[in-house]
Amino acid sequence: MASRLLILYGTQTGTAKDLSERIARDALRTDVKPFLHPMNYMSVGELSTWIAGSIVIFVVSTTGQGDTPKTMDVLWKALCKKSLSQELFKGMKFAVIALGDSSYPKFNFVGKRLFRRMMQLGGKPILNICLGDDQHDLGYEGVVDPWLEEFWHLCAPKGFEPESEYDWDCSFHLQSLPPTIDVDYLKIDGTGVKMTEVQLIENRRLSHVDHFQDLRLISIPACDALKYAPGIKK
Repeated sequence: MASRLLILYGTQTGTAKDLSERIARDALRTDVKPFLHPMNYMSVGELSTWIAGSIVIFVVSTTGQGDTPKTMDVLWKALCKKSLSQELFKGMKFAVIALGDSSYPKFNFVGKRLFRRMMQLGGKPILNICLGDDQHDLGYEGVVDPWLEEFWHLCAPKGFEPESEYDWDCSFHLQSLPPTIDVDYLKIDGTGVKMTEVQLIENRRLSHVDHFQDLRLISIPACDALKYAPGIKK
């Protein structure tokens, strides 16, 4: 087991940084000492020293149409230089968590490129790349949380349980029903809750009609069968 964990993040809106901080908190509860920095904090030379007794984990987001976040663009350009030795990171244990949205054509493009480049330079992945997806029923955590469980199973003392900030029973499934007297209804299924029929107050598209994402505001009245408060754990 490694004694040091270097966590490098590339973020545009702060999501990758938040997840990196969560990983660092988990590491503090083990015998692994965490070091947390934005990717641009490191030079290629400094990164190459993190081999013996270390693990390097990258948490990177993809922005726009496959663009690189500003907090990692300097190091990324340096890593792409053709003059770098294919044995530069030989013996380095690394992992990549990519955060993105599968509704975009270049889903997790940045993380996938980083993962391939690290292997080209001699790095050895601990696990296959984690492809976090905002389109998952549970958000990107639906993919990231199981991946982190496996990561810590490999890299932490036996019996260690990582931090869990999210409830797995907070997703809902909606089913349209035929209108009754010109009033639309929905059936809503919260995990562990029976199907509940509620009146549909509003179903309005928020994204432009020409945009490939169909984002909607769905409003329903208060319902005793569904207990939910935004941002608060159940």
